[in-house]
Order: sequence, then structure tokens, then C-alpha cells
Amino acid sequence: YPPRDCLSVFKVWKGGLVFYGGFIFAVLFAFWYMRHFQLPPWKIADIFGYILPLGLALTRSIGCTLNGCCYGKPTELFMSIRYPRGIGPFDDHVKAGYILSNSRFSLHVHPTQLYHAVASLIIFLVAYLVIRKRKRFDGEVFAFFAVAYAVQRFLVEFLRNDPRGSLLYLSTSQIISLGIFGLGIWLYWKKPSRAYYAKRFGGEPDDAVR
Repeated sequence: YPPRDCLSVFKVWKGGLVFYGGFIFAVLFAFWYMRHFQLPPWKIADIFGYILPLGLALTRSIGCTLNGCCYGKPTELFMSIRYPRGIGPFDDHVKAGYILSNSRFSLHVHPTQLYHAVASLIIFLVAYLVIRKRKRFDGEVFAFFAVAYAVQRFLVEFLRNDPRGSLLYLSTSQIISLGIFGLGIWLYWKKPSRAYYAKRFGGEPDDAVR
């Protein structure tokens, strides 16, 4: 991108659209919307607790993998992927001197997009088939998603090699993951739906008007 293009943030056709940015602002808007229309926030949050990882599994496996973004570090493992000229890590590998500019493919790299996709699919299956059916309080499915996704994102980030921001040896996404993880732990600890229903309806979640 032109380094002094102050409008680059709005040019979504050139990049951007990252998950964490959208997730944070979507959560803030969703809670405002539910509060404004007096909807049960933690029941609805639980729906997102399994819809989000399913969507992430699809977008990571199809969108990110085919587009070549979010690629991993070079590897010799049999589970690797390489990209043709102009896609994914190809240009970065040329600049780093790993390959020649007339090469047909980049080096083999970790398919971190697929790592994310598989992890998200597992989170979806556990959230939908196990946590949802046995939850002890409204918000538990969402709390499970927050903790599980933050952990897998934090770990897979160590294998990624695409240019992105960093601070104190951690990527921006890893730092945000710590906050998302903390949110999930807080939900498990506070069980906020109990207090919400007690305050509004004078009883437990099952006593609320559905």
C-alpha cells in the first residue's frame, strides 16, 4: 500500500477485513442491540458461540487458503502448501532471497489457514454437540468459544509468517487473544446470566419469560 495513503484503511478490496477487528465491534454492537430491544443477551450469545467457529472453519479453509493470506513459516513437513507467483508468500520469499523472481512457486509453508480451520471445526462440534446440551448457565457456550478460540489462535500464530503487527514478541492477534481468553474465563467465573435474570425477573434463567 502507498505508505502515506490516509484512505487506505477504507480500501477493503486491498486487504483488511480481519476477524478480531470485526469480532470486537460486532460484539459491542450486538450487546447494544440486545439491551436496546430487551433481548436475553446471554441466550443469544450462546448461539454465536457455535455459529462463529463454524463460519471461521469455512472462511479459513476456503477463503484464506485459496487467497494465500495468513500463510505460515517455511517447512519441510509433508503437511505443507506452496503458492504460485503473485499469491500468498511468493513475493515475500523473493524479497527475502529464498527463491528467484522467475520461480514458479514459493517455498513450502505451514498451511496455518487449515490449522485454524480444523481447530475452529472442532470448537464448533464440541460447542454444539456437547456444551450447548449440557450448559449450566446462559453464556457458557460463548465462554467456551472465547477460551478455546483464543488458545488455538495464540498457538497457531507462532507458525504464521505473514506481515502483521507485533508487540513484545507477540503478534497483535496474540495480544487480543489474551483479552478474549480473559473474557471467557470471566464468564465462567461470574456466570453473568444468573445475575441478569435474578435482577430482571427475580429468579433463575428458567424462570424468565421466553
